[in-house]
Amino acid sequence: MYFSAALQRVPSHAISPSFFLQFSLCNTTLVHSLCASSAVLVSSTVASHRSFASQVTSSNKTTSAHGGEGDISGIHSSDSIIPPHVGKPPETIEEEWAKKPFVMPDDEEIFRIRGLEKRRKQQKKLDNMLPVAEKTTFASRMAATVASDSLKEELLAINERIAKEMESIKAATVLPTEHYHREKENMAEFIAKKREIFLVQMSLDNKRAEIRKLEERAYQREEALRKSEQMLVEDTAQFEAFLKQNDEKVQEALKKAEQQTKLKQDKLADIKRLNANMATVKKDLNKFQEQLDECKKYKDFILSLTPKEWLEANSNPIAELGKNKNDANESSAIGSEGEETDTVPMEPMYFQSPNQLLEIFRDLEEKNLLLMQESQDIETSLEELKSKFNDIKIKNEAKITNLKSQLQSILMAIKTEEDRQTSLQKKTNVNTIDKKFDVSFDELAAKVSEVYVRCGLEDDPSIGTLQKLTSIEAKLEESILALQGIPADFIEQTEKSREKQRRLALREEKMEKQRIEQEKRAERSLERAHAPIPRKTGKPIMFRSHLFKKKKRQVTEVKTDEDKELIEFLERDY
Repeated sequence: MYFSAALQRVPSHAISPSFFLQFSLCNTTLVHSLCASSAVLVSSTVASHRSFASQVTSSNKTTSAHGGEGDISGIHSSDSIIPPHVGKPPETIEEEWAKKPFVMPDDEEIFRIRGLEKRRKQQKKLDNMLPVAEKTTFASRMAATVASDSLKEELLAINERIAKEMESIKAATVLPTEHYHREKENMAEFIAKKREIFLVQMSLDNKRAEIRKLEERAYQREEALRKSEQMLVEDTAQFEAFLKQNDEKVQEALKKAEQQTKLKQDKLADIKRLNANMATVKKDLNKFQEQLDECKKYKDFILSLTPKEWLEANSNPIAELGKNKNDANESSAIGSEGEETDTVPMEPMYFQSPNQLLEIFRDLEEKNLLLMQESQDIETSLEELKSKFNDIKIKNEAKITNLKSQLQSILMAIKTEEDRQTSLQKKTNVNTIDKKFDVSFDELAAKVSEVYVRCGLEDDPSIGTLQKLTSIEAKLEESILALQGIPADFIEQTEKSREKQRRLALREEKMEKQRIEQEKRAERSLERAHAPIPRKTGKPIMFRSHLFKKKKRQVTEVKTDEDKELIEFLERDY
């Protein structure tokens, strides 16, 4: 609009193609400079959104202090420029929740943070789609925020230069051009120039609209920042009030705690004092109880010495006194501490003077002396009986040991005779069945004589062999009869001990044989170990191959009961 107004002021006869070309070139340079300045301004505006609040106020003052002329202006109008909004970048959900990790924000706060995050992502996507020439860095954005005054001065200088050029164009004298040769101009070139001017004007309008939108957005963000600051101040005031109220409550609670502690200490002191009083009372009660127990013992002792006739005669008055005493104790327990109770009359007693007790003690001592003499006589007689019993016991034990030794010797003799009998029986069986050994009669007679002598009989040459055998049998029967008089348990124990000794002897003999056999095996193994290893030389011997032998199945015949009985009958020995 600024350039169209300038063209309207120029006369139509002064507009030649060369003038229009110069004007268009000038316009193009101005447009390029304005585009560059607007790009810088846009970048500075975007960067100012991410600067601190202290820079916002300075930027607002410098921006509102300058103004422009003409229609170029959304930027340099006569009106005050809308202050840009400077604040922090939109926060993410993680950053917002990191402030209060233990408090869940409300729904409105979550939706607000999500909207900010969405707008931040869209802005980042748009920034990535920009050409390389229009992209900015963090350093450039920070420099734009710092150098905003210099940028505004450059814009004012450009505005003044344009104003001077337009004034020079207005003041230029219009020369007559009728006598000049007007160059011919092609319609297509004219349309192209007009089209170029239109495109430049349209791009300027678009940039002005974009700048206006950015300024409005910055103002809105500044308002939001101001409101948030106001809310923060209010929250701070509320928090301080809450802290003050909390401090007051804490002070009140401390005062109450001190009061309760003091009351508790007083109560504990009272409890300790009462416990001490209770301890003293219990001590006195225990002392009185011991005295009462001792008095009861004396009373029981005196009652035990009291004659039964007197107790039977005075049983009813004593019972009445005991009942009255119990009633008095109950009434004293129910009554108050300060009230005095009536004294209970004492029970009547048989002993009225100590001399009565002394007389009874003398009688008891005389009786005790008699009893002591009797007990001593009984003890002496008991000692005599014990000594006699011990003597008899020793004699009986000696007899028992003698009899046991005799029994052992007899059992040993019986055992040896049985062994000899078995050996003789074997020899006789061998001689009678196999007839390998011929035992003479003289040898048998000598053996019988030896047995006869070992049985404790005197050897008489006049007695024959049969008579000696008869006497030996008689001696054996006597021994058997003597064994019948001995208890069966003793015989059984003796047999068990003998059997045990026999088994032990057999076991020792077997172990000795095993030891000898083991020593022999060890000697043989040592000999094999020390023996030289036989090494085979030559070709090994090949044995003949054996044919596979089929296993023969054994057929078992099932025998009936009659067949079994017949076989058993035939196998019998008659």
